[in-house]
Amino acid sequence: MPLFYGVPQGSVLGPLLFTTPLSSFIHSYKLDHHLYPDDTQVYISLSTANTDPSLKQLISSLRTSLVIVSDTVRNLGVTFDSDFNFRKPVSLTCRPCFYHIRALRHILCYISLSVTNTIATALITSRLDYCNSLLYDIASKDILKLQYVQNCLARIVAWSPRFPHSIHF
Repeated sequence: MPLFYGVPQGSVLGPLLFTTPLSSFIHSYKLDHHLYPDDTQVYISLSTANTDPSLKQLISSLRTSLVIVSDTVRNLGVTFDSDFNFRKPVSLTCRPCFYHIRALRHILCYISLSVTNTIATALITSRLDYCNSLLYDIASKDILKLQYVQNCLARIVAWSPRFPHSIHF
């Protein structure tokens, strides 16, 4: 079928017909950018030499324009906060994990251990593992939040009671 507009997904000509002209256009405005198969990111780089007063002026001038300045930014599925302390990203990771743990608890009696492990890995462990190297040296209380998710998941997968009896030696 003839295609008069656009580029077919997965086409070998896609990068040549779409990304190269787009990259040239963005570069003509002296902007930095990254091109991905399904996304384009345009950004402004700042050096540490000009971040103090000029950055504050830039941010204050952007607040009166159509550009929305945010305290967090999402890049390739990872949320970065303005302080780089990863407190909010940890919370944003834990929330859906607990949702899936609760949902998994409801269907435990209907599925095998193997299926439980597969679901736990696909829906929860994969979220905890994604880009976890960025969490190096985060605050202890944020590590404890992530550990709590893992402990809850381990109890579900092992079919342990919520408050197991412990033996002290």
